[in-house]
Amino acid sequence: ASAMVIAFQAYLTRAFHLDGLADMADGFGGGWEREQILRIMKDSHVGAFGVITVVLTLIVKIAALEALLDAQLLLPLLIVPILSRTIVVLQTVANPYARPEGGTAGELVTGARWYHAMVAIGWSALILVLVPGMPWLFVLWSALSGIMVAILIAWRSRVRIGGITGDLLGATAELSETAMYICIVFVSHLQ
Repeated sequence: ASAMVIAFQAYLTRAFHLDGLADMADGFGGGWEREQILRIMKDSHVGAFGVITVVLTLIVKIAALEALLDAQLLLPLLIVPILSRTIVVLQTVANPYARPEGGTAGELVTGARWYHAMVAIGWSALILVLVPGMPWLFVLWSALSGIMVAILIAWRSRVRIGGITGDLLGATAELSETAMYICIVFVSHLQ
């Protein structure tokens, strides 16, 4: 069941975020200099770093989701996608775009403003508040773990390439989701 949920999420997003994760892994894993990293990330081919990262990320997500489903914890299936997409908006607003020549996400990143983040946070909060029995401890720890992942990606991308790209936004979505699922599994075992 957990594999089907993850596969369905990938289908709904056309694996767009997974592709970004693979490109980020290839670029940061195989590139040494800024231009080389950006060139590798723009290449449509997937390398060893990308394959390994996507496969391991999917395995971890499926295992974490399986633990949650075994414990009959279904609300994380709502919490995690909502928070991860909100974190992507925050990532977009808080960071410069790395490609001076522009790119697929160039206008999105350069046009992002803090009111976009406020709207995303507002809609996410509204949806979560309207769900009866929302486990707020899961929401809190999920948000914190996802934000920590986003900060790490932003920091590394600013150091290595001077900002973010669409691939890094996709990687933020995938890796923050993974961290959130893991975090909820741990928190659920502590209760």
